[in-house]
Amino acid sequence: MVIAVFGAVLLAIGVAPRVYTAVYLWRRGESVRPALRRLYVPATAWFGLTLLVGAINHTAGGLVMLVFVAVWGTVLIVGLARGAWRLPTAVRLIGDPEAWRGNRRPYWDRGADRAP
Repeated sequence: MVIAVFGAVLLAIGVAPRVYTAVYLWRRGESVRPALRRLYVPATAWFGLTLLVGAINHTAGGLVMLVFVAVWGTVLIVGLARGAWRLPTAVRLIGDPEAWRGNRRPYWDRGADRAP
């Protein structure tokens, strides 16, 4: 019972910012899609879900843990692949004081192509 309560608390802590932001945007009359799609879901929510489901049924808890490991393993593999892909450029730019001038904009700066 204690594990289920602890899992529910972790799940609530992990999902609360997303729900709070969605309610805030909904009250302002804006779209709630950014809150539901773009907010980071921390590992505590996944771990809380694993504990909660595992307290109810051990087999289902194991399956949730397997999905959790698969998702985070994929995130790590993709992150390492991106880093390895950009490593030669980063090594080539070491020591060049003007390297930042020709560097691409970060992926989150979508308005960089437009003139101010």
